[in-house]
Amino acid sequence: MILLPAQGVAEHQTRGDAMPWLERGRTGRWSAFFSTFARSLSMPDKLIALVPAERSALEAFRYGWLVLCLFALINFSFVFWDFGKLGLGGMGAGGKVLNLVIAIVASCATAAVILILQTLTAHAILSIRSTGRSLGRTMHCLGYSTPAAVWCAIPCLGTLLSPLLLLWWYINSAKMLRTVYGASRAICVIAVITLPLLVVAGWVAIMVLKAGPASRFTITPTSISVKNIPTVMVVTSPGGSAVAVAGLSGVTGVSEASNIGEALKTWSQKHGEFPAHAALLTIDSNLTFPNFCPLSDAANAKLGTVNYNDLTSARPDAAEREVRKVAALMPANLIAHRAGDFVFVYHGIKPVVDAVPGGAPVEGAVPDTARLVTEELWAAILAPLDFEREPSVVVITSGGGVIVYKGEADFGQQMAEQNKVRAGFGLAPLPDSVLSTVDYLTAPK
Repeated sequence: MILLPAQGVAEHQTRGDAMPWLERGRTGRWSAFFSTFARSLSMPDKLIALVPAERSALEAFRYGWLVLCLFALINFSFVFWDFGKLGLGGMGAGGKVLNLVIAIVASCATAAVILILQTLTAHAILSIRSTGRSLGRTMHCLGYSTPAAVWCAIPCLGTLLSPLLLLWWYINSAKMLRTVYGASRAICVIAVITLPLLVVAGWVAIMVLKAGPASRFTITPTSISVKNIPTVMVVTSPGGSAVAVAGLSGVTGVSEASNIGEALKTWSQKHGEFPAHAALLTIDSNLTFPNFCPLSDAANAKLGTVNYNDLTSARPDAAEREVRKVAALMPANLIAHRAGDFVFVYHGIKPVVDAVPGGAPVEGAVPDTARLVTEELWAAILAPLDFEREPSVVVITSGGGVIVYKGEADFGQQMAEQNKVRAGFGLAPLPDSVLSTVDYLTAPK
């Protein structure tokens, strides 16, 4: 006996409920995609029950990967447009487009890796308690539950809060695993949260190891014998990073100043002189151009005619050529030049090369000369053009240390004291206009 549909009912209307993604050949790819998306969010357990065990795991992987790629592209859309984020390719339009392509490919590759690792980890945990689990079936659950990671598509916030925003994905994938395998809720939850917990634990361990024990740092608050300075602190560390001590919390730019000071010290001891332009430090150290801009946007800072973001995104050889070209064009009789938020005033200072702790005295000098050169002669001042100067003024010494002048005292008085020290070394005085230097400042002939 042949059963036919009732009058007015089409044959396709008599079909039972089906998994939309598996019917995409009949209903259309995008219709099936969004229908599966909606049902995965609202009824994950019922959705996975419609997927036959014999169906290919590759179908589930493709669907999950497509969803995660879509979320990643939305999340990082603002980064993709800011071509200077990656530091790859050359300057100019061609290099910027290459950066954009690389960023998109990297995001899609990351989505695939996350889905594969999450599936393998969950399957390994589930297989501990019971044999005969199908890896393909586990991929069905993890792939078709990915729509619940939708909150990670929120630009910026989706990345910062991803451990929390992925909870919905973990919950829905655990529901699907329980439906498929009949395992306990606890085992299914453990299976899906193991990988993220390992990632978080690994990140914390790396941060702890990177920071190292407190004994690795030398913190030496030191009073310096210069008149009319309300409070002076010198902060040094072997790694060049500033350490928070009493009185320095809230002082902006100390960390960057410390890193630049360490790079200056290394350069001067290697070359026997300070660099013609501070941008040369990006060649021989770990400094990048944004390190020179702790208080302003690196996109507004320029080296010659190229802004710092373009230099950061350029190929290293292209950026180095630009730096050396500008350095070679620096005029004689310089007093100061600007690099980002810092005004460098070390021109004419002969560095003291360390032979003993504290620096070796230069020939024919009084015993205190080495200390004066390394501690009291300024090498740079944090003085951004587009910000009001704070009551706390950060200065880098020619020995690589960082001095923070605290208080409301007129900085002009500090400049006057510095000029007395400079006069003792035959250096031109720093004029009042030095802090507003745009490119460079030369001494009058």
